[in-house]
Amino acid sequence: RIDASLARIGTLKARKAVSAIDDLSAIRSPGHLAIAEEAARAGVVLVKGTLPVALSSALVVEFASVLESGIVESGGQTGLGKAFTRRLPGARTLALTSARDDAALNAAIAQARAADLLVLATRNAHLLPEQLAQARALMQAAQQTALLCLRNPYDAPLLADADTILCTCGDSAPSLDAAVDALLGAFTPTGSLPVTPVKDSQS
Repeated sequence: RIDASLARIGTLKARKAVSAIDDLSAIRSPGHLAIAEEAARAGVVLVKGTLPVALSSALVVEFASVLESGIVESGGQTGLGKAFTRRLPGARTLALTSARDDAALNAAIAQARAADLLVLATRNAHLLPEQLAQARALMQAAQQTALLCLRNPYDAPLLADADTILCTCGDSAPSLDAAVDALLGAFTPTGSLPVTPVKDSQS
C-alpha cells in the first residue's frame, strides 16, 4: 500500500510539476495594492457610533501583536502606530505587550484620562483575561473611547461601553490602514459581521 501511495504521489507531482518560474514583479504592484485596499475597506464593520471621530487630540493605545513585541520593547513603532502617524504626524500612540507591565499600563491610563478621546485597539481580548481587564481599566479612565477590534469581533460585546466600535476582522497592513481611514471619515464602512458575537455576562 505504501508503494502504491508513493506511485500515486509521484504521478501527481509529475503532472503538476512547475515548468516555469512565476513572474514575481506583480507582487505589491499598484493593481494588487488597490485590490488589497478595497478588500480591507469592505471588511470594516461599524458596530456602534458615528464617524468620523476627532483624532487630532486622541490617544491611541493598542495591545500589540506578539509578532511586534520586540519592536515595542526596543522603542519602535508598530504597524498600527505607523498607520496613524502617516495620516496624523502628531498622533500620540502607545503599545502594550502581552507581558504584564503595571508601570506601562498605569502610564497609559493616566494619558487616557487626560485625552479627549481614547482609540483602543484590542487583539483577541475575549481569549485573554488580562488584556480584557486592562482594556476595561483604560476605557473606565477615558472620557470617550473608539474601540478597534482587530482580528475577530468577539471583543466588541465585552467592551460594549465604547462610544464607537469598529471591527476589521484582521490586522494585516491593509486592514490597519482601513481602520484609520474609517475613523478619519475617508470612507463609510459598509461591512457586516458574518457572526453574532456572544454577550458577556459582565457587560
